Amino acid sequence: MSVAIRSIEAYQRHISPHKGFCCAYRIATNEVSCSEFAKQRIANRGFFKALADIRQRFNACKQAALQLHKSSEKQRKSKGDTFMNRYCSCDPSPCCMSLPEKGAAGMGGCDGCACTPF
Repeated sequence: MSVAIRSIEAYQRHISPHKGFCCAYRIATNEVSCSEFAKQRIANRGFFKALADIRQRFNACKQAALQLHKSSEKQRKSKGDTFMNRYCSCDPSPCCMSLPEKGAAGMGGCDGCACTPF
């Protein structure tokens, strides 16, 4: 197993569940998180061949974060409930802990390209 994959797995297991927000792409599309995507691509294509796909995915995640932020602004104005309140608090439960115990790290359930200040 490559150093890159082991590093991603360590991130998924030890950092991601504690950072308090999720991958915007995963929230928007219900697909695997960016870290899981990167891990799978590296495993299937090798590190250097996977880089272009990973970069493209991170760009898509950024766009998803912007869209989710936009929609949360509309919701906040109408209801007072925001994406940031639901998914970006310091409590990781909305994005990570609701996944099956084993599945959170395996699916890349927690990952963060989103919830950075806009």
